[in-house]
Amino acid sequence: MHEFLGKTVSGPCTINAGCITTKPQTIEEIIWKNRLYGFGTTKGISLQPRPGCGDPIIGQIGPSAFINAVGLRNVGAYESAELLSKINVPEDKALVAQIFGESPEECRRTAEILLSYVSAFEINFSCGHTKIGGIVGKDLNLVERIVRVVADLGKDVIVKPLTERIEECIRRTEKAGAKGYTLINTIGPQPYTVDGHNVLYNKVGGVSGKAIMEKALETVREARNVTKLHITAAGGIGTADDIRDAFMAGANSVGLGTRLEGLSTATIAEHSKTLYDDLLNGTNLAASLLRETMMMEYHKFTVTAKKNLDENMFTLEFDKGIDAGAGQFVFAWLPGIGEKPFSVYDSQPLRLLLNVRGKCTRALSSLSAEKSVYIRGPYGEIPDVGGKVLLVGGGSGIAGLHLFASREGISAVLGGKNKKQLSMAKDFNCDKMHITTEDGSLGRKGLVTDVLDLAIEQTKPDYIINCGPSAMVYRCIEIESRYIPLERILSSIEFLTRCGVGLCGECATSRGYRNCVDGTFLTPDRL
Repeated sequence: MHEFLGKTVSGPCTINAGCITTKPQTIEEIIWKNRLYGFGTTKGISLQPRPGCGDPIIGQIGPSAFINAVGLRNVGAYESAELLSKINVPEDKALVAQIFGESPEECRRTAEILLSYVSAFEINFSCGHTKIGGIVGKDLNLVERIVRVVADLGKDVIVKPLTERIEECIRRTEKAGAKGYTLINTIGPQPYTVDGHNVLYNKVGGVSGKAIMEKALETVREARNVTKLHITAAGGIGTADDIRDAFMAGANSVGLGTRLEGLSTATIAEHSKTLYDDLLNGTNLAASLLRETMMMEYHKFTVTAKKNLDENMFTLEFDKGIDAGAGQFVFAWLPGIGEKPFSVYDSQPLRLLLNVRGKCTRALSSLSAEKSVYIRGPYGEIPDVGGKVLLVGGGSGIAGLHLFASREGISAVLGGKNKKQLSMAKDFNCDKMHITTEDGSLGRKGLVTDVLDLAIEQTKPDYIINCGPSAMVYRCIEIESRYIPLERILSSIEFLTRCGVGLCGECATSRGYRNCVDGTFLTPDRL
């Protein structure tokens, strides 16, 4: 057990704001279920919603070192309060809401809206790539006033300051009512380029991970010299030895973050248990569970062929392959335009099936042969299925199923708006296939759900794999659950996926699993 701002909590750690547990459901699934984490910290919340930065929002500058510019994206205080009201905080945990704003009035109102649902507030004055961090955090008069008006509400206030003038900031905010400090935020802003192209849509971002741990511990030591208040050390910490160094520097608790890149929810649980035991036993075994590799490295691919299926759907084929398995996906990046994830349709050579939906896919649809695209990945788990398998796909969702069709014992139900969209069905080497189109131009007129009962009765599958729009998938699961156990139904639906390595948390399902590292094919209890 551990003490956090006067409350006894299960462990000495949190996950840093804006990383991994950025949705209430991931706080429940990761923080509440692992005793290492004594308190959860929300992502930054502002009074009004903020759209944040475009993609890419994150890049990897070295092993366990990242740069990001999310732009403080969030749904705003009112919707955040509604979401937080639905989660129960266990007796041995605390919930900290990170808030930010440009004025004392804005910050106080944000805190008032969230007041009933949280144990404490962390005020973010140090987001280096936004106006709020760059201007508000440097004005110590303004910082002091904001801390005072939020502290007056009666909940403990934690300050996450800029590292400039740290001693003066601590003295002034302590007098204003602060009860603790989180040190440090990302360092920056700075650019990150690949082949001369700015990777981040925002052009500059803040550095996190192992690259900033020395600075974090130095700042903790500096802060400990001027305050006896609670200090949470954050920045590059991931192992028991790191935590012991943080405690030696003067920290009371520790925030983990980007060092957990690429870890599934199950692996985070294993890491958490091992790390907790390490702290008790003086060992450092959890270090072996961390990934110290380049997971977000870009590779230049050249378009060799493009095929339009209809006015919105098309395929791109590239000059080389990628080591990807069934169910995995990649990101395609066009510098200066954006980046989006796509299922791997074929891996040798790489082929993608795309649907025009926004600026990035529209730009990809205009590419001709010999044009270049930057690809990173693959990401996602390869499902472990055997025996007879029924594939069920709708629209561009059939892209995520094609690599499964190379196995034996595969049948399929494929649907689309018209026969042009389903011209790729000929690539599926299946024992049995049902085709549906909404206009009746190919196969049976209707939806995949109209023939699903028949297909299941004919094929008697051991597993069913769904991929397509969420409404289709949930209706399929409803039908399929009458025939086979839920744990043998795997489904992939579209979640907002921005990093691919589990760090941004944007692709969280309603059950708190991150689609990019826990899926993308998930059992119904994880969707």
